[in-house]
Amino acid sequence: MLHRLRRRRTQQRYRMKIQNKAVSLEDEVVQLREEVERLEKKRYTIHSTVPTKITALKVVVEYFRLFQNGFHPVASVSDLCNATTALRDDPGYVQTQFFQAVTVPDVLFNAGYGVEAALEDWRLVSLYHANQTINLERVERGVGNTVVAYMNGVFTITEMMLHSAFPDLESDSEGRKWLGLAEKLLDKQFVVPSMVCYQFDEANRVVSGRYEANMLAPLLELLPSAEDVSLVLSSPINIHHWSKDGG
Repeated sequence: MLHRLRRRRTQQRYRMKIQNKAVSLEDEVVQLREEVERLEKKRYTIHSTVPTKITALKVVVEYFRLFQNGFHPVASVSDLCNATTALRDDPGYVQTQFFQAVTVPDVLFNAGYGVEAALEDWRLVSLYHANQTINLERVERGVGNTVVAYMNGVFTITEMMLHSAFPDLESDSEGRKWLGLAEKLLDKQFVVPSMVCYQFDEANRVVSGRYEANMLAPLLELLPSAEDVSLVLSSPINIHHWSKDGG
C-alpha cells in the first residue's frame, strides 16, 4: 500500500514536471513570436521611413504608397508626431515617421505650416472619405527642384458621409431640404483628378506641397443644379474643405 502511494506521488510529480515544462515552452514560444513581430515591425518601419538612396522621385512614390488609403491614426496627430516606439502599433505610426523623415519641420501645405498641420488635414480628409483610394498615375520632374504627382482620388458617397456633411438631415423640419440632394449622392462613386506640386530642398526634403483637386467636373456630371454643386463644394465632402483657408 505504501509502495503504491509513493509510486503514485512520484508519477504525480513527474506529470507536474512535464506540465510545467510544457507551459514553460509555450511561454517561450509566445515570447519568441512577439520578438519576431517586434523585429519585423522595426524592419518595416526602417524600410519605410529611410529610403536607401533618397531622391525626390522616390520620396513621392513612397509617400503615395504609404498614404494610398488615407491616414487613419488612433492616437492624436500631436501624440504621433512626438511619439517614440510606444505608439508603433498605431495605424498612423509608420506614415508619421516617414512624413517627418522626408519633410522640413516648417513644411508648407494647403492647410498651413508644419508637419502636424499637414497630417491633421490628412486625418480630417480621411475621416470624411473613409473609403478613399488614391491611385498615382504618374510623377514628373517640374521646374527647378520640384516634382509634380498626378493622381485620381476614388471614393463612394456613403450614408455616414452624408449625415456628417449635412447634419440637418437628422431634423424633420430641415431634413427635407437636403433629402433630394442626399438621394442623388448616396452610393455614387467619384473619381477626382488631382495633382500635387512638391518643392524640395538640396537634401531632397519636402519644403512645400500644393494640392489641387478638381471636384467640380464629376459633380457637374451628377448634379445639374449649380446650387446643389455649390452646397457640396462648401461641405466636408469637398476634399479641400478643411484646408481651403490654408497656405
